[in-house]
Amino acid sequence: MSNITMNGVEYQPLNKSNDILSYKDLMQRFNQRVSKTKECWLWTGSKTNEYGRIEIQKKRMLAHRLSYLIHKGSIGKNIVNHICCNKLCVNPDHLEAVSQKRNKIHYENNRYK
Repeated sequence: MSNITMNGVEYQPLNKSNDILSYKDLMQRFNQRVSKTKECWLWTGSKTNEYGRIEIQKKRMLAHRLSYLIHKGSIGKNIVNHICCNKLCVNPDHLEAVSQKRNKIHYENNRYK
């Protein structure tokens, strides 16, 4: 698996013995922490501020950002928006890379639904 770039920093996914994780190993770690429903893929691993998180190369990463990187590619300078408004969802079909302004508009329009 190639490196993951986040906020301009490149990470090489490592396992607990500091060996570089293969794509298969990373997907296995990711999928072990996901419960797939008809709509959302719910993160069942560690959480921070209502969002799923996972540790890669001793760095914490939000689970929905990792899902986007794995399934769709680069986020660039954007942030990852939950189209479904579920903060624990890591379904790549429910995630989009958007500007912070666009994410705020989406949140404001959907927070009381």
